[in-house]
Amino acid sequence: MSNGIALRQNSENSLKYLSAQRQMYSDLKFISGLQFLFCILASSILSILLLFISDYIIGTIINFIIAIVVVILNKLFDKFIEKQREIAAYIQQIFDLDVFKMKWIKEDFGKIKDISYNISVKSNKYLKKHENFNDLKNWYSIQYDELPLDIGVYYCQKENVRWDSKLRQILRVIYLILIVSISLIIVIYCIAKSKLVIDLMSIMIVFTPLFQYWLSKRNQLLEDIKKIKSIIDWQLLTENNIDKIEKVGIYSLQSLIFEHRKNCVLIYDFIYNIFKGKYQNEASIHASYVKSKYDK
Repeated sequence: MSNGIALRQNSENSLKYLSAQRQMYSDLKFISGLQFLFCILASSILSILLLFISDYIIGTIINFIIAIVVVILNKLFDKFIEKQREIAAYIQQIFDLDVFKMKWIKEDFGKIKDISYNISVKSNKYLKKHENFNDLKNWYSIQYDELPLDIGVYYCQKENVRWDSKLRQILRVIYLILIVSISLIIVIYCIAKSKLVIDLMSIMIVFTPLFQYWLSKRNQLLEDIKKIKSIIDWQLLTENNIDKIEKVGIYSLQSLIFEHRKNCVLIYDFIYNIFKGKYQNEASIHASYVKSKYDK
């Protein structure tokens, strides 16, 4: 017997919510890319060019101005991204609660906001690019539609967290590879050109903003992964008594997921798209296994 998850997640309103949050996240990732381009990469390139300025005082003044501009721009970018990311998480929360037949509880999720304008604008923008919502259908594995509602909701939550965790592990490794690779290239270059230690340090200083950015993102990802681990640990504890799961457990999990979404590092679309098919297939296999247990 259907619990309604499959029908509700493919309703017109649900697909509008999904398209809006997907488009908003994509826009934020583009803006995050601009932040990297202007604040990090550009400052590193300009610092390299300044090495060729013979006048030390002028070079120092320009470097100082660049540093101030970068700090200000970074703050503005961070503030904007933080605010918009919360709205995107809010839209995704509305989608989840509708699909899971859950109420918006102020104590768990905060105040209700009117974001109908954001949903309308972003959903229309998504449609202009994709023409339809086909890619968003069956957001959660349809096998969970045939489980008791609360149990089906629990496994949908678990599917979401597991997928998110894997993508963050991949991005963390990418940042680590970038940091190590650039460092090795610099060291090898200095050895090949018989550069002195002071030259090596000068080059490393030039790339400091880049390293700081990647290390900052990697550290944020570590915090995200810790939060996800705590959610997964909570889920594993709950799963031992899954047949006795109560609404309070479902709401607690949803609150943890919502808070994570509001503050987590953005995962670039190219990473999501590369692994989407693989993880969808894994999720479907797991969902079929879960369903088979309840069919017995």
